[in-house]
Amino acid sequence: MATLLPNHKELCQQINKVLLTGYYLINIGYCAMTLLNWEKITSLEMLFESVALKTSAIIFTLAALHYINIFAIKNYVQALIQ
Repeated sequence: MATLLPNHKELCQQINKVLLTGYYLINIGYCAMTLLNWEKITSLEMLFESVALKTSAIIFTLAALHYINIFAIKNYVQALIQ
C-alpha cells in the first residue's frame, strides 16, 4: 500500500486496518460455520484429515481475497492517477 500511495501514509494504515478487520471477520464466521457443521470424528486419521481440509480451505479463501483486494486497490489507484 505504501508503494501505491507514497504520500498518504495515514490512508494506507487505515486501509490496512479495514482489510485486517475483514479478514478477522471472515475467519470468525468460517470457524463458527465449521463448528456447527463438523462431522463426527471416529479416528485419529479422520481428525487430521478434517483439520487439514478445513485449514486449507480458510487459507485458500483468505489468500484469494488478499490478492483480489490488492488487484482492486492497485487498479483504483492507477485510475485516480491517470
